[in-house]
Amino acid sequence: AMAMVVVDRLVDLFDSPDHYRDRGLLAIALGSYESAASDIARYIAARPDARDVPTLEVALEQVKGQIGTNLQ
Repeated sequence: AMAMVVVDRLVDLFDSPDHYRDRGLLAIALGSYESAASDIARYIAARPDARDVPTLEVALEQVKGQIGTNLQ
């Protein structure tokens, strides 16, 4: 939980797509799937040519599946 506080602060201070990616991945680990989906999608939109985008697109689809599962 402390790591999320730190990454939230980084996002607030430095509007960097990398920090959104990091916060999204941390949110997945913490089970905050809606936040994760939002942050990962924002990173992909900002850096569509980044080398990690294909992996993150898979993660995003999995997270979206978790959101749907949690709503049922």
